[in-house]
Amino acid sequence: MILLGESPFSTRLGDDRFEKRLESEIAILKNLLEIGPIAVDVPIDLQGLPLKQVTEPWQLTKRPVDEAFGGLPPLASWLGACVARFAAIIPCDLKEKELGVRLFETYPAACLRQRFGENCSDVKHYKLADRKKAEVASGARRRLCKGLNIKCVRPELSHDEPDAIICALAAVASFDEIVAEDEYNRKKAQPIPIGYRLLNKKDQFERIIISRECFREWIVKN
Repeated sequence: MILLGESPFSTRLGDDRFEKRLESEIAILKNLLEIGPIAVDVPIDLQGLPLKQVTEPWQLTKRPVDEAFGGLPPLASWLGACVARFAAIIPCDLKEKELGVRLFETYPAACLRQRFGENCSDVKHYKLADRKKAEVASGARRRLCKGLNIKCVRPELSHDEPDAIICALAAVASFDEIVAEDEYNRKKAQPIPIGYRLLNKKDQFERIIISRECFREWIVKN
């Protein structure tokens, strides 16, 4: 697996026209979907949020799957900006055509909890941002990688790279490698958003070797 650095999507906003940037990102997203399936860690199908009729307070900002699996509310907190940002680069026609086909939504932390258990300390600590707890977070990532059969050449994974790996695994997962519909029923997470998938406990690969490459160089070759 290749982790791509210096992605156009991660470039800080500058003085260039935002409209032109969106056009470029839409073109890049279409190109990537032609290369293969994509899973992103951001809500796509909002299932009608904000709802006009609710019976529980969480329904104001969350979908059933968010409530059931401990996801952030798509219409609150900092995640709302990410939801709006991704929506800007997924035109309605592309969303209708690709969502659930080659474009998916996943939730890395929930995938890891499915694999290692709800109370796994490593899942709770692998993204710690506090510098004083950097070694704790680093150790958690190393143990999670071992449990997922991931071998990473130096430097070791940063705090957000395990999530990128989980997204890639979710994108290519077969139906027997993702959480089954009855599991969502048991957690009262129905109806499931279109294109939503979580990895289950099954090993996808005996070994996953991680390398790194510049996005611009990689896209030229593909």
